[in-house]
Amino acid sequence: MDEPEPEPKPEPQTPRDIFHSSFTLEIGALEERVLAFPAVRAQDRDSFIDKILSKIGALTHDLGDASNYLPAYDQRRLKSLADQFSTARKELAPRAKFSFKNRRAVASPSPAEATASSTSQPAAQQAQQTPVDTPPAGASKSFTSSIPADRVATLSSRQNARLHPPAPTPKTTILSLSSLTNCIVTSTPQTSATQFATLSITDITSSILLCGAIAGPAHITSLKNSILVLSCHQFRLHSSTNVDVYLRCRSRPIIEHCKGIRVAWLPERFANANSNEDSSGGADMWNQVDDFNWLKEGKPSPNWAVLEDTHRITDEVWEKVVDEESRIDGGLAEILPGRLE
Repeated sequence: MDEPEPEPKPEPQTPRDIFHSSFTLEIGALEERVLAFPAVRAQDRDSFIDKILSKIGALTHDLGDASNYLPAYDQRRLKSLADQFSTARKELAPRAKFSFKNRRAVASPSPAEATASSTSQPAAQQAQQTPVDTPPAGASKSFTSSIPADRVATLSSRQNARLHPPAPTPKTTILSLSSLTNCIVTSTPQTSATQFATLSITDITSSILLCGAIAGPAHITSLKNSILVLSCHQFRLHSSTNVDVYLRCRSRPIIEHCKGIRVAWLPERFANANSNEDSSGGADMWNQVDDFNWLKEGKPSPNWAVLEDTHRITDEVWEKVVDEESRIDGGLAEILPGRLE
């Protein structure tokens, strides 16, 4: 009897295939939340809105990076969900109380005057008056531009400073770090109730960022010659150079348009600082990096590598980093990757 032919092996998934599968699952979860929104109790609505806006912003950011290969259907689906959620919010918003107005105080302009006023108004000013829930695909450098300002904790435009992010609140669920040079950012110990839902990092150079635990995604763009310490659910690093990342991540980290990236597991001293660090379960995939600019099978990407033990920061040096008196220009500059091209 002839032996049965072996079943053909399935084609290995590329990083883009994996990203598409993950994106599709995220879209499905978002759709469930949007459909459930009208039934949410009034007292729980603000928190629910925060989570949906954060997710829309994160997916919009991902979409901007993947718009050249993500199916058009998925791109339209995200915009449709954002529009659907915006409509639902307007329908459930408290109606303004009726009040009599003094018609003499403000005269209504004629149609011609209204048209002239609109035409002469600067375009940027008109744009500020138009609320949006999500920016167009590929247009946002930081997805926090789509989130109301009072929902974002921001540290921006500082040099040679030691900074401490404010603690998250039920309303402020996103941490945004931008335009920092020669800075040390240290977060406070966190529990599951005191974690930011999302992290956004943009335009930071020669800095040490101890970001603690992030409950959801971390989006990093244009980080250079720096050290990043982080635990998160999703990790996206874009257009960055010479970065050492000490990471714990529950999904495969993604990098794109990056060079000189070195990854290492999260040091125990920072993992233990967060009381619920292991409560989410699942494997730690810190070293299973997908490089979207390197799709050659069987050949490792030249854009990232695992940080060798001999190059990892020692406990003694970490003590200096967390010391409130320490500064980058006070001796810590020597531990930065320092491979600027």
